[in-house]
Amino acid sequence: MTPLQLAQAYSTFVNGGNLYRPYVVSRVEDVNGNIVKNFAPELLSNHKVKPEFLKTIRDGLNKVINDPHGTAYNYARSKEIEISGKSGTAQVVSMSREDLFKPCKNL
Repeated sequence: MTPLQLAQAYSTFVNGGNLYRPYVVSRVEDVNGNIVKNFAPELLSNHKVKPEFLKTIRDGLNKVINDPHGTAYNYARSKEIEISGKSGTAQVVSMSREDLFKPCKNL
């Protein structure tokens, strides 16, 4: 999976199931500052995800950064904006193998 594909996948959760075509340019201007072309979000598809599933996913992504037990709690928090993030067991290097595979409710 490329970083762009990963960003698209997670943005789909943030956008309520809507998948948009990624773009990095909002407009093209000529040398005089006249707008030659505007770019806007383009909806590619909508994935019908139950609201309770979206909430669970969003809460989990938020806790990666903002919960004291989140794996990025000490690294990625911001005082200016609230950030959410992706985590994975490959990133948990401080736990023993035994602790890592305990049921999630015990972590």
